[in-house]
Amino acid sequence: TSTAVYHFRWYDMVNATLPCAPLQTTPVSSPTSVYEAMQKFLNLINSDQLIQVLLHCDRHSQVLDKWLIAVVFEYFQRARILVHTYSREKFFIALYLAIEFEEDEDRKVKDVLFDFILHHDT
Repeated sequence: TSTAVYHFRWYDMVNATLPCAPLQTTPVSSPTSVYEAMQKFLNLINSDQLIQVLLHCDRHSQVLDKWLIAVVFEYFQRARILVHTYSREKFFIALYLAIEFEEDEDRKVKDVLFDFILHHDT
């Protein structure tokens, strides 16, 4: 069986609609810093093996879709996580929070996410 590698690009993120209301007033970042943050975030998604396995196993977007990935990026931005500290652990924490706060059928999705994380080495 061949393993497909899923690559997300900046326009995948832009096409996903996010809630417009910010949680708090934050200073506007320059386009360069947001671009660099997005590039680092996408590099994390495209290079991390566990995230790639999740994308490969989740063929029907039961856990992870473009919108949730965009929400995870937004959470990284709102939390002001430094670009050089982006990690798999922070990605999965933000993903859990995104599912908790944004999804309607969150119990089923969280069960699938927990099952995935528990059965794969981190």
